[in-house]
Amino acid sequence: MRQLFLLFFCFFSPLVAQQDLLPNGKETSKEQELPPNPQLLKPAWWDFFTVDPEKLPAQIEKMKTFLHRMQEDLTPTQQSEVAPLIQQIQVGLQRYSDISKQKWSQPPPEVIVKEKYTFQEFLQLGYHLRDVHEVCDRQELKIVMEKANLRSDQSYLDSLTVSYLSLSKADPSRLIKGLTIIGTKISLETDKKRLDGLKIQADREKILLHEIQKEVAFARGHIDISQIALPLFEQEVTRAKIQLRQAQVSLLEKQTQLATQESTEANSEILNQTLMRSRAEVNLIRAQLTYILAQILLHPEKKTVKDLYSQLNELSEKQTQIIRELEHWEKAANHLLELSIEIDDNGKAHTSLQTLQVLHDEIFFNEFLLTQADQFIQIRYISLGDRIHSYWEKIKSDFRRYSRWSHVSLFKIGQAPITFYGILKLICTIVIAYFLAKFIQIWINFVGKRQKKINQAGFYTLGRLLYYCIMILGIIIAISSIGIDFTTFAVIVGALSVGIGFGLQSIVNNFISGIILLLEKKLRVRDYVQLESGEIGVVMEINVRTTLIKTFDNVEVLVPNADLVSKKFINWTLSDKIRRLRIPFSVAFGSDKDKVKEAAIDAAMKVPTTIKDRQPQVWHVGIGESSLDFELVVWVNEHQQGLPPIATKAMYTWEIESALRRYNISIPFPVRDVRITETPPPKSPE
Repeated sequence: MRQLFLLFFCFFSPLVAQQDLLPNGKETSKEQELPPNPQLLKPAWWDFFTVDPEKLPAQIEKMKTFLHRMQEDLTPTQQSEVAPLIQQIQVGLQRYSDISKQKWSQPPPEVIVKEKYTFQEFLQLGYHLRDVHEVCDRQELKIVMEKANLRSDQSYLDSLTVSYLSLSKADPSRLIKGLTIIGTKISLETDKKRLDGLKIQADREKILLHEIQKEVAFARGHIDISQIALPLFEQEVTRAKIQLRQAQVSLLEKQTQLATQESTEANSEILNQTLMRSRAEVNLIRAQLTYILAQILLHPEKKTVKDLYSQLNELSEKQTQIIRELEHWEKAANHLLELSIEIDDNGKAHTSLQTLQVLHDEIFFNEFLLTQADQFIQIRYISLGDRIHSYWEKIKSDFRRYSRWSHVSLFKIGQAPITFYGILKLICTIVIAYFLAKFIQIWINFVGKRQKKINQAGFYTLGRLLYYCIMILGIIIAISSIGIDFTTFAVIVGALSVGIGFGLQSIVNNFISGIILLLEKKLRVRDYVQLESGEIGVVMEINVRTTLIKTFDNVEVLVPNADLVSKKFINWTLSDKIRRLRIPFSVAFGSDKDKVKEAAIDAAMKVPTTIKDRQPQVWHVGIGESSLDFELVVWVNEHQQGLPPIATKAMYTWEIESALRRYNISIPFPVRDVRITETPPPKSPE
């Protein structure tokens, strides 16, 4: 606590010393009317400029006059130092005044909705929508950049303020810092007003965009189809195909001509020709989409929904492929622009960037046509089957459209680019492998339970091994599906082996031990085992890391697989489920031994765990101090009844005691004679 107090004191002591920037009660109205003094800046010095736009020019003039007088009072050396800063403040104040007068809130242009639209007017709405959408994108980009600049300026202003507070009033550099703070603050507030204006303009453009979208929706149902000339659109498709073939031939010729050249100019020419080929392909897609729209409007009965969506999906796939390549072309164009600037020849690189922008605009219009084609299909084809097929195709089309970003490379493993789609495919493959392996394991166990005559432990082992095999195979397939070769995978496994050697050693050891237990079959599910700790139970599961044993007290014990491989335990049912049990008992002296044998065998046969085809035996094992000692030797299958050994023995002792009573055979108990003798008192010495 003491250290925290000292830290607090050391940090704020310079601020306390500099009271000119800290509030010290209410400022008088006279102080508020004075321009901010760079050497004695108050906390609310900017309030001097926070006035109505009509009063702002007067305040600016006061500030300019104050700075001019202050500059005259300085030495020539100081005047030369502060002159650029004062000039910057004056220019900044003028910019702040101009932007404060600017009227940002203007209503968006009115959208006039017609009663009828020709097909060409409907297409023009798409171009208008594209232009407004492009303006909205530019506005959003400006807002993002302006916010970033504001954060940078605010951070710089904060650092200046901290440095200003650390200076004493007599420090000559305090004036320079104060002027810099004023100039930076003016620039910051000017940018804030510009940002507010940009937001207002962006909102206005969004309103206009929404109104145009509403007009498009209205025009979709009010198109005059009488003026649609289908042959003209067929001719447009033919011309677009010819232009595409010419562009492909030109690209091939250019590649052949410049194949041996590696200069920046040659690469720029090939890139420009590639972009021209792609633009021709985009124009062909536009012509084909326009022709399909005209067909839907004029002759909807000539095309089925399936045929239309087949054509639309094919065109959408072609455009999607171009969109995927746009990113690489943009990187190549920017790289070539950097190289061309170095050699002072950036004309062709700029041409590539301009062509890319045109491509973006034309692709947006094609997306508009795809959307309108889908809407027209839903309007023109009204049967239930067509509607269902239309909705299904729309879902698939939207999925393809919105999944483009999933093919963008996130990072690389070796030479294989990893995309979000690849990661999703990897996860789905592993999940499918898991559920398939689990289903097969459950099915095998289910079959094993129905086959009473077959050892169920074998089914469990088979299910477990198949589970591991399917999971390993699924992981291999999943890794291969994202393009990682096994050479790279081996390197990764080699790197992981270091971690396995240190942190994962016990886990891997238990996993391998579990595999050994399953393969050796020295321990199986439903086996009766006794651990070194003395716990006796039934093996319920052999899992990846541990084996589950349930004791006869219904306590579940998790034993690491490695312990079952390396330590000793007793498996009562390893090779045979039956065992020989010895139950000792005693009778009184004088009892008939044959009668005792008959009673003991009778008792043994009443216990359900007794093996009937193996005759029980009664052994006379000794003569005790007060009894004749016998042992009932019987073969039992206690696991058939699911009984623990102690419960089995209790059943036999219970029946033996009952049988001895029925046969009137006495059970001995120790007899001790206690004799009390009187000892004469010792004689007293005479």
